[in-house]
Amino acid sequence: IEGLYAFWDELLRRHLGLIIDNCASGGRRIDLETVARSVVLWRTDYQYFEPNGYQSHTYGISLYLPSTSTGNAYPETYSFRSSINNGLVLGWNVYQPDTPSLWKITPSGRERDPFPIEQARRLAEEFKSIRHFFFGDFYPLTPHSVTDDAWIAYQFHREDLRQGMILAFRRPKCPITTIRLKLKGLSPTTRYEVHFKDSGVKQTFTGKQLADGLDVRIESAPGSLLITYSQLP
Repeated sequence: IEGLYAFWDELLRRHLGLIIDNCASGGRRIDLETVARSVVLWRTDYQYFEPNGYQSHTYGISLYLPSTSTGNAYPETYSFRSSINNGLVLGWNVYQPDTPSLWKITPSGRERDPFPIEQARRLAEEFKSIRHFFFGDFYPLTPHSVTDDAWIAYQFHREDLRQGMILAFRRPKCPITTIRLKLKGLSPTTRYEVHFKDSGVKQTFTGKQLADGLDVRIESAPGSLLITYSQLP
C-alpha cells in the first residue's frame, strides 16, 4: 500500500497537473491517502445503475468527499440524476441498447426504440451546467432511507458563487406527491431567484422563506426535480 502511494507521488511529481482516476476494489480504495492523490472515477460496484442506491451513496459520501463518480446506463431523467456527482461515467450503448424496457410490441413483432440521442444530449448539458455545485457545502434535506416508498433530497450550496442547487427524488412506491424542503446556508434577508428546471418556472424568495420551507411537488413515481437558485443583487 505504501508502495502505491509512493508510485503515485512520483507520477505527480514528474507530471505537474496530472489527474489520476481512482477505481479499484468496488470503491474500497476511497481512503484519506488515495483521495489526497486521485479522484474517484468509480466509487462502488454496488448493483450497477440502481437509482435508489446511487442516491444513498451521494447522500452519504458527500458528507466528506466532494468529488466522486459513478455510472449511468441509459439517458432516462430519474436514473441519470440519481447517478450524477462531480463526475459521471456513461455506459450508454448508442447503437443497439439491450435494455428490456426499450422493447416495444408492434404488429410485425418486437422492435427496439431508437436511442434517444436528443434526450441524451439534453441530460449531458444539464449535468455539465450543474457539476460545479458538487464542490459546495452539502446539506441533506430529508432523512436518509433506502426504501422504495420515500423521498430523498439534498442541497449543494456555493457561497463563493452565491448559488446552489437541490436534487429531489420521489421513489417508485412513494405515495406522497408534495414535500417541504428547508434550505440551508442562506442569508435570511437576502433575496434569491429560484429556478425550477423541469417546469421552467422562476420565483423569488428571501433566505428566511427558503429556510422555513419550500414546497415541491413531483407528480410521477419515480420522479425527480432539479432546482437551482442564485442570489439577487
